[in-house]
Amino acid sequence: MALLVDTDVVIEFLRGRTEARQFLEAQDERPCMSVGTVLELYAGFKNRREEQKAERLFSEAKIFPVTKEIAQRAGVWSRRFASSHGLDDIDAIIAATAEHHGLRLAALNTKHFPMFPKLRPAY
Repeated sequence: MALLVDTDVVIEFLRGRTEARQFLEAQDERPCMSVGTVLELYAGFKNRREEQKAERLFSEAKIFPVTKEIAQRAGVWSRRFASSHGLDDIDAIIAATAEHHGLRLAALNTKHFPMFPKLRPAY
């Protein structure tokens, strides 16, 4: 099953963390991401160099847009988990994208994804 990589894994990869690099390199398919991850990364770039490094990764990745169905599912999860688990809308979009496309979610902070109670850290 292909992976949808959460923002935290991408950040670790871009920072040069060995575990993140090995994890992504071990996958049989190119990485998949939600446009929510692209948004979160752009919001956090500190300089042009970080942006360029991410752009190289984006060129190799499959990036999924938000469809009406994904937005609806994310909205339901946001309503359900925002108060109880602090779920933000971007994480809801990332989770809904994974579910919609039948992808396994690869994340480090599994508390961000209460809708997947069996989710374990990617590495």
